[in-house]
Amino acid sequence: MSTCEALTRTAADSTLEAIRAVDCLANETAAVGFARLFGAQGSLLSGLTILLTLFIAGLSIALVLACSVTGTLVASLTAPGKQRW
Repeated sequence: MSTCEALTRTAADSTLEAIRAVDCLANETAAVGFARLFGAQGSLLSGLTILLTLFIAGLSIALVLACSVTGTLVASLTAPGKQRW
């Protein structure tokens, strides 16, 4: 049973009730769609996990090899014999 059922029954009474019913149905539809995509059994959950893992791995490699701006900054600050302050 939908949580918006009471609102949809009275939607024909006034414009305000119709807008409330449409808003409730839109929120309910968005919540169901979001749960299907990103919920516990969601279809995008594993894809997002893989992308996040690859991003963190790439960032880690770039920092270790000093290939990024942050890695260059860290390498220049921690190099022996070079004080930049």
